[in-house]
Amino acid sequence: MNERLIRAYHETTYATIGTPKFEIRIGRENPELNDFLRFHGYASWVFITAENPFSQPQSPKENLRNNQDMLDCIRQQGFVYLNGLGRPDNDSWTAEKSFLVFDIGKDQAQSLAKCYRQNAIVFGRVDQLPELILLSYD
Repeated sequence: MNERLIRAYHETTYATIGTPKFEIRIGRENPELNDFLRFHGYASWVFITAENPFSQPQSPKENLRNNQDMLDCIRQQGFVYLNGLGRPDNDSWTAEKSFLVFDIGKDQAQSLAKCYRQNAIVFGRVDQLPELILLSYD
């Protein structure tokens, strides 16, 4: 994966839509999110999308279908989630509709992302900094 793409992930705000409102940045503390996690007894989370597999732009219709499929999977597995939007700091990429999924393990989150051919996820645990997880397809 090239450095430009990795930089773009770091230059994105991963925000929830609606209430509660969280704005997540890779490597930055988020006391409000940590308070929410502790209150609900959640140990971990992932910010994930099914849009634009392998960072290749898709049509809005294709992205909608992919995200709906991912949402169906999230619901079938019984996860609690919030709708989100990955908003880049600049106009070089379109914001991606996403999900903030709670109490999902890192391995499970990576497997879900790989099903939708994603390059990376943003993963976190209560009281730890959000981290970018780059996915490999060996």
